[in-house]
Amino acid sequence: MFANLNQGTLYYRNHPFHLVSSNIYPIMISLTFFFLFNIVLLFHSYEYNLIFVVRITSGLLLIALVSSIFSWVSYVIDERAYMYIYTNSLMRNLLLGMILFILSEIMLFLAFFWAFFHVSLSPTL
Repeated sequence: MFANLNQGTLYYRNHPFHLVSSNIYPIMISLTFFFLFNIVLLFHSYEYNLIFVVRITSGLLLIALVSSIFSWVSYVIDERAYMYIYTNSLMRNLLLGMILFILSEIMLFLAFFWAFFHVSLSPTL
């Protein structure tokens, strides 16, 4: 399997899978979520002298979260569109994984609604 045809150099792989390169975006997103959660906990402390600082900090963290997610998604799109890293078998496996995920979500919600209607239609059980 050849990859990176547009770079002028060919990298040969023995497998049809994509090995993920290290990236800073998951760490940035998880740290932003952590700090946003702590800011939300500060909202419940009702200290009125900190409320302005909390609002400014939460706004900045929300902007950082949205920009990190946007940057990570654009990097993944660039991998597919410009770097030619994804092979046909990898795309087929991604499609199969997404189909199986959607089917599992459908079955999960079907089970919840089945249990809800079962309990609501026969409350004496």
